[in-house]
Amino acid sequence: MFCYWAPSYITPAYPTPANVTSANLAPTDLASANLASADLASTDLTSTDLASTDLTSVNLPSTNLASINLTSTDLASTNLASTDLASTNLASTDLTSTDLASTDLASADLASADLATTNLAPANITSVNVN
Repeated sequence: MFCYWAPSYITPAYPTPANVTSANLAPTDLASANLASADLASTDLTSTDLASTDLTSVNLPSTNLASINLTSTDLASTNLASTDLASTNLASTDLTSTDLASTDLASADLASADLATTNLAPANITSVNVN
């Protein structure tokens, strides 16, 4: 007699983008997580550790990132328009081609951050450390 077992599901060979719109991820540890192409719009990331996290092409508009540690995080081409980055640590963060229009950067630490071709108008950059 011949027995054949087949799985009831097929796992894709490639990761699918995560959609966690309006999810509360506070205080989740996402350090070194790959969130590339994830939709995190309106997500509460308060007290979330995003250090060394790949946020390339992530959709983050209207997301609360206040007081988040983004040190050494890749934010290249990330949509941060209207995102609250107040008091956020962006030291050594790659912000190349990042959309920061209407973003609150008050008291944000941008020391050593790469701001090449970054859209900062009309971002609130009051008391920002850019040394």
